[in-house]
Amino acid sequence: MIKYLKLGTDGFLTESAKHKSLASFGTKVSDSKEFIIDMHVHIAGVDQDKYGNFISKKLKKSAVFRLFSKHLNISNRVDDELIINKTLKLLEESVIDKALFLAIDGVYSKSGEFNQKKTQMVCSNDYIYELTKRSKKALFGASVHPYRADALEELERCKSRGAVLIKWIPSSMEIDPLNDRCIPFYKYLAKHNIMLLSHTGVEHALRNSLSYLNHPHRLTLALEYGVKVISAHSGTHMFLHERSHYKAWKEMALKYDNFYGDISAFCMPTRVKYLRDIIKTPALHSKVFYGSDFPVYPLPLSFIFKIGFKKYRALKKIQNPFDKAYYSILSYGIPKQIFSQFSQHIRSCHA
Repeated sequence: MIKYLKLGTDGFLTESAKHKSLASFGTKVSDSKEFIIDMHVHIAGVDQDKYGNFISKKLKKSAVFRLFSKHLNISNRVDDELIINKTLKLLEESVIDKALFLAIDGVYSKSGEFNQKKTQMVCSNDYIYELTKRSKKALFGASVHPYRADALEELERCKSRGAVLIKWIPSSMEIDPLNDRCIPFYKYLAKHNIMLLSHTGVEHALRNSLSYLNHPHRLTLALEYGVKVISAHSGTHMFLHERSHYKAWKEMALKYDNFYGDISAFCMPTRVKYLRDIIKTPALHSKVFYGSDFPVYPLPLSFIFKIGFKKYRALKKIQNPFDKAYYSILSYGIPKQIFSQFSQHIRSCHA
């Protein structure tokens, strides 16, 4: 097994090793022609003047931002061009065929005004769009707050630029998905077949006290208006003391044809049991998409009792975070359709 994961001098998979490593984790070389889509990728930006990005002083000092900077080796100097170039280099060197980069909108009041004081982070649509123009592997995931006065206009602008879905973190953005103000937003998404990816469960990077807004049940209004909704992280928890909404997500996924989940950041100890349950429930296989949650780093040690020490040691040596996340989840025996089927639900994925 180890010989198939031959690494270059920098610790990254060599080009010739990539197809061999697929075979070593149970994927035939002929299967590797199918798309591997990472539909949950985050990035940050700091240039407010050029792109409209924003990071609060508190977030810049957080462990989350330090981890992001460490992955990209930009601890000493941070600017948007460097972040884009470093991230895309990692993506281009990986086995991933397409990666969906997600914007994050700020906090808006119910009267539609931007509230920078409450906003922890803005990763603007313009920034993500600019990134996607530089790589054929990159897909545009927009973020639009439904309360903003120009919400529908911004949706139209993002659609015209090729956005394949809209990303929300209800707690951090202070969105109540059950609020009637969201109805015109939902109608637009349903009409134009644009998916909604909404965080479920406790949010850790952009924390506040509004986690109740992240319950899967609060997405029922969107579902009733015909929106295809993806529950990010499938309602699971990260820490043992937190409440998991996986059971609620599972019941909804089996009930609603237009409700899905993703397995982003599932390579960690507290989510192994949920990964196992998805594998054991065939009816869920068509309702789940693969995502890494980059820059969240996978912990393949979580799978050691399933995959054994040799595979764990091989995974540990992989330095590219996109590859490390993909091969870690692949090693656990996830149905291969989960890595590619997102392409069936979005526009221009194979372009």
